Amino acid sequence: MNVRYGPGNSAALLATESVVNRHYLSWKRGEPDPLTPTLDAMYARWLALLPANPLALDWLIHPLPRPAARSQSHRAGRRGRGGQSTYGAA
Repeated sequence: MNVRYGPGNSAALLATESVVNRHYLSWKRGEPDPLTPTLDAMYARWLALLPANPLALDWLIHPLPRPAARSQSHRAGRRGRGGQSTYGAA
């Protein structure tokens, strides 16, 4: 899977990391959290691993909402870059 972390995704990425960090820190501090049972189970799996065994996980990936279309005036103001872009370049 190819994930792009560009200008259109940065706000969603920051928001997601904030939610994840809140759950993780609550769990780490022993505070009540709806994900405590899930994190406890995953931590037990981690502790039970032998050195040569991998921890393999499968989960659903939900696509991020598309950013709102930018106006033509916004695009015209960015032409000073010489028309080249490295965003998403392989």
